Amino acid sequence: MASKKVVFLMIFLSVAVLCIGGLNGYLPLQEDSCIYLSLAQSLSKGLGYTYTAGPVNAPANYYPPGYPAMISPLVSFFPRQYLASKILTVVLTLMLIGIILYSLEEMFKDTSTIFAVLLAFNSLIIFYSRQILTEIPYLLFSFCGIYCFTRYGQATRIVSRFLFLAAFFMAIAFYVRAIGIVLVIAALLYCVFRRKITQGITLAFLFFISVFPWIYHGTRASKNAYIAEFEHATGGLWDLLQRLTYNLAATVGKELPDLFFYPFLTALDSRSFVFIFKFSLGSAIAVVLIVGFIKKIRQKGVWFFDVYSVVYFCVYLTWTHHGARYLVPLLPFLLYYLFLGAHSLLKREFFIKGVICAIIFLNIAGSIHEIIRERNNPYQPAEISFIQAVDWIKKNVSSENIILSRRSNWIYVYTQGLRGVKLLRTTDTRAHYAYIMDTKVDYIVIDQNKIYRDDARDYLLPLVRDYPDNFEKVYASPMKPQTYVYKVIR
Repeated sequence: MASKKVVFLMIFLSVAVLCIGGLNGYLPLQEDSCIYLSLAQSLSKGLGYTYTAGPVNAPANYYPPGYPAMISPLVSFFPRQYLASKILTVVLTLMLIGIILYSLEEMFKDTSTIFAVLLAFNSLIIFYSRQILTEIPYLLFSFCGIYCFTRYGQATRIVSRFLFLAAFFMAIAFYVRAIGIVLVIAALLYCVFRRKITQGITLAFLFFISVFPWIYHGTRASKNAYIAEFEHATGGLWDLLQRLTYNLAATVGKELPDLFFYPFLTALDSRSFVFIFKFSLGSAIAVVLIVGFIKKIRQKGVWFFDVYSVVYFCVYLTWTHHGARYLVPLLPFLLYYLFLGAHSLLKREFFIKGVICAIIFLNIAGSIHEIIRERNNPYQPAEISFIQAVDWIKKNVSSENIILSRRSNWIYVYTQGLRGVKLLRTTDTRAHYAYIMDTKVDYIVIDQNKIYRDDARDYLLPLVRDYPDNFEKVYASPMKPQTYVYKVIR
């Protein structure tokens, strides 16, 4: 027992070094990061939970307020020190790793130390440990909720401390990311399966009391943005089936390899011949996961995290976006199924340990690669070019002007107040022109940072060509690929 504690302590300290190693004070370019920061600024200034990055202040009902509330004190005390919010995520990551190591025997029963290493050194978890995003906070609180509900399921009484703890952590997870609703749905299904319906209803009642204020706020402000986004992308059953098929193929061919071997395969273009290798690897991982899942159900029965993993994955497949980041909340359980599947397929212990050690080695190498990149080259050339253009805007554009760009929220946070709107992802130049005039846009920014496979040029250059008298080029960045700033002429 003492030797296992020493091993876990070494794992914990090693993960801490990898998490801290890549920290820097740069403002991340992920759009979500700056949305959270702008909402946190709104809270810290006493403006309520308000979206202030647009032309007009508006109640925010898209992103739940949990994470912005967590970082708002840091934003208040360190308004331009983005490192503070990143350090908070590192602390939450270390708490997560510590809780998982502590609960291994309770949650996963007979797993070995090598599974703990496989989980702790996953390079995607370590990457997100220093981002201003909700992946780690949600994983932490959802895992705590799953652990407490697992303990609650073992109790004979309907009311126990684990009931309240499970409801509390599930509610916090929901306030961090709306997908947390899946925790309660899975809990109800699990209780029906185990014929403990009263326990499920009691938990759901406590959960919905806790989250009702946010649900009420979201519906009162306007139509819930998540529902509106889903309805806009889903014209009917055929659209939904198409998206399910596409998301499943993308998950197998792209997201699973990225999830377990980040960042080595992320740059492979899905249209290239080499992508066949990545898709084959993803297919192999999917087979191992399915085999491990079936083995777990047959040998140990259905546990709560099995139901949660299935429900979460089904909701994930229906959503309008896909990506490895959306699977991070399932990583502890997917790694467990991978571990069991490898044992079932490879048979010999020598091969099993060899494969798992190779995965661990590649993940550590990937983490070191990201540490070097984040410390030395945190921005890509297209991103540097975009920042140069925003620096020009800071010096030459007044605070009353409205900016249209790919990253309006980033510009708002970086410039400390320049408001803007996001470009429309449409090639209909008449619609874009009407949109710019209606929103009283004064400048547009055309950069070459990718929006999936496209960039701003695909949507804004045709507009500039079709309406040459209404757009005047006022800036071109010195660095290639160039970013352009156009002034709107009315």
